[in-house]
Amino acid sequence: MPRKAHNVSRQRTRGNAITINGLLTWRARLLRRLRKREGDTASIEADIQAIDRVLVNVIGFTGDIETLTRDFRREALFKRGELQRLVMAVLRDANEPLTTRQITERVMDRKGASMTPGRDSKQRIHRVRAVCKRLDAQAMLNDDGLQSWAMDNAT
Repeated sequence: MPRKAHNVSRQRTRGNAITINGLLTWRARLLRRLRKREGDTASIEADIQAIDRVLVNVIGFTGDIETLTRDFRREALFKRGELQRLVMAVLRDANEPLTTRQITERVMDRKGASMTPGRDSKQRIHRVRAVCKRLDAQAMLNDDGLQSWAMDNAT
């Protein structure tokens, strides 16, 4: 084998692609902290401006920084398994059959979130319906031994 194929210097990247990617990633994290109000707002804004200056003035980045660092992650309302536990608790406490919408409203009340009409509420109702379909009938027994069921025909 030729020695040139294993030359370490040939494997290194040309340009500043790794540096630019790291700075853009750090800028996106700072924007997320700013949106979530974590830490000192003034220092975070100063750090973002400093990253912008380094990208443009030092490295010579010509791309659109704002569109590359948008935060696309959604904020999870429920932790892993929390929605299922809340649905089971609501069903255990229920004295009568509940619709999926009623279960969702009670879950959101326990969570401390509001049920405003719109796309988000519809998605939450669908998620609660999916949890209800996965639940075992034995898991929905309340303390008296009576079953609480969700009616899927009404939302």
